[in-house]
Amino acid sequence: MKIITRAVAIKNLKKYIGQDLRKLALEHGITTYETGKQNKGWKGLVLERLAGLQTNISKAPKSTSPASSIAPPVYSNEPNLS
Repeated sequence: MKIITRAVAIKNLKKYIGQDLRKLALEHGITTYETGKQNKGWKGLVLERLAGLQTNISKAPKSTSPASSIAPPVYSNEPNLS
């Protein structure tokens, strides 16, 4: 995994100011909507690639959602003294 600083990433991106992101996406093999398959994150993927960052396209596991990690309430007949 290649780690770069924010300054280096900005320096890398400045080289591409004014260029067409769609053209750059096609050059880097990133699918856009225009190529027939909708990819909502293609702009971010292109910018990550141009910045020199390694793309992370893995999805989070389903079990890490906040809704599934909340414990169910416990009911008691005793009064709450707090």
